[in-house]
Amino acid sequence: MNSDINYNITRRKVKHIRISVNRDKEVNVIIPMRYPVSELSKILEKRLGWIKKKLEHFEHLKNSFFRLEENEILYLNEKYVFELKPELKNSVKIISGEKKIFSGVNLLDKKIQTSWLKLEARRIIEERIKLINSDGLYKYRKIFIRDQKTKWGNCSGSKNISFNWRLIKAPLEVIDYLIAHEFTHLMEMNHSKMFWYKLSLICPDYYRPNRWLKKNGIGLFY
Repeated sequence: MNSDINYNITRRKVKHIRISVNRDKEVNVIIPMRYPVSELSKILEKRLGWIKKKLEHFEHLKNSFFRLEENEILYLNEKYVFELKPELKNSVKIISGEKKIFSGVNLLDKKIQTSWLKLEARRIIEERIKLINSDGLYKYRKIFIRDQKTKWGNCSGSKNISFNWRLIKAPLEVIDYLIAHEFTHLMEMNHSKMFWYKLSLICPDYYRPNRWLKKNGIGLFY
């Protein structure tokens, strides 16, 4: 095995070896219950190029656009400079033109910032839903803002729709795309050709935000 890479090896009731790399740059290897570990190095050497490429990909994300200075907050795909103003108390003031955020609470504190971003995610998503569904065509029960680890959105069989709060860090067109995506699931609970056709009626250029999420989405978790 490559000495520069740490592997997490787990035995499970599987038929084949599974190798994955997550956004925390952990290399997880699942092997069959009776598979000899001595044989594993050969497999890992063959996959070494792919593993390194994945590790480099996640490292690049951490050091790309999403890398923020200590006084910056990522908001709707823009870097905003935060300034503490005690006189504002609990209120938050966003100056879009100057890319500045002012507040009487310290939004640079990660817990406080996350709580605020979740509130902003709900506010913005609900505003966009009203705009996109202005004619009331799409019937849903409730909207939830969740801390999802792998999904950006979800539409349940009972017509409840959930969105990942981290979307508040993404471009507005990505938020609109996810709303349109989940609205389409109210009619098509799959990703069939009909689903993509109906989605295109709401969001004709859906491929652009879809491509953005595939390329950059993982960076929103940092």
